[in-house]
Amino acid sequence: MLFADRASIDPGISEFGELLAEYLLAVDDCRGAVLTDEDGHPIDYARRKDAISELDIQIVGAQIERPLTILRESSRDLDAIRVTIDAARGVLVAAAIGGEYTLVALHLPATPRRSVTQIEEDFEWLVGRVRYLIRR
Repeated sequence: MLFADRASIDPGISEFGELLAEYLLAVDDCRGAVLTDEDGHPIDYARRKDAISELDIQIVGAQIERPLTILRESSRDLDAIRVTIDAARGVLVAAAIGGEYTLVALHLPATPRRSVTQIEEDFEWLVGRVRYLIRR
C-alpha cells in the first residue's frame, strides 16, 4: 500500500504540521508523524487519513516521548538520541530534538526495496528541517 494523494493527508494546523505533511508526500511509506513537547503533548502532526487515526498518531508521540525523556537525562548530546523499532507491522523512528521536543514517524514495514536504514536516512532529513523551524 503506497500513498501519494495530498487530499488523503491531514496536515495538522501549523507550519510544523505542514512540514510533516511534506514528509508524508515525499516518503510514500510513512503513515504519520508527530512532534511532541517535553510532556508528550502534541505540538502538531500529519497523518494519512486511511492509515492511522488522529488520536493514534498523537498517542504514539506521547508514548515514545516518555522513554526519550529518560534517555535525555543521561545523555550529554541531546540531539543525538534516536530510537528505531523495526517490527512486522511497521517501523517507528523517533528523535529527541534538544531538551524539549520529540519527533516520531510511523512507517509501513521495511522491505528488500526499502530498508530500515533508508527509512532512518529519510527521517534524518525531517529531523533537520524540524530542528531548523524550532531554532528560527
